[in-house]
Amino acid sequence: MSAPSQTLLFHVAGPMDGEIAEVNLLWSRLGEEREVRLSDDGLIDGDIPWDGVWTGVDVGPPVREVQARVLVSDLDGTPHQVFWGTVAVADARSAVIAWQLKTTQDPQEPWGAQLVTAAWPGSAILIPEAASIYIGAAWTGLCFVIVASFVHVARRTGVGW
Repeated sequence: MSAPSQTLLFHVAGPMDGEIAEVNLLWSRLGEEREVRLSDDGLIDGDIPWDGVWTGVDVGPPVREVQARVLVSDLDGTPHQVFWGTVAVADARSAVIAWQLKTTQDPQEPWGAQLVTAAWPGSAILIPEAASIYIGAAWTGLCFVIVASFVHVARRTGVGW
């Protein structure tokens, strides 16, 4: 049996004005330093090319939080650190971590980034995980029908209540 893995999908949403040359994510997965080069070329499944959303994927052992740095390079190739911090990872199988770029008034640091909520495309509760919920709801419904029938019969015949 193979060890479980976790897929992390990274998004950095920026302006579509062509001012960004490159987006890199430097982060740590269980103490191992990693770099993910994000792209906006549509080659990653679900990504729309040239829409201003830079996307990257990393697969590895499950983590619950990561230390991340987002670097955005302008057209001159100058990297700007727009985010540095700890990011919580909600799901052990797959998660989306996303940032929204904001322009600043500072010409030396033209962008900042804010961590935003994002959902995995097409994510839903899996049937094995939801089976206990469905079974519990079915039993609750059946019990409700049986109790309602007893109450109806008891009221009709004048027994009890």
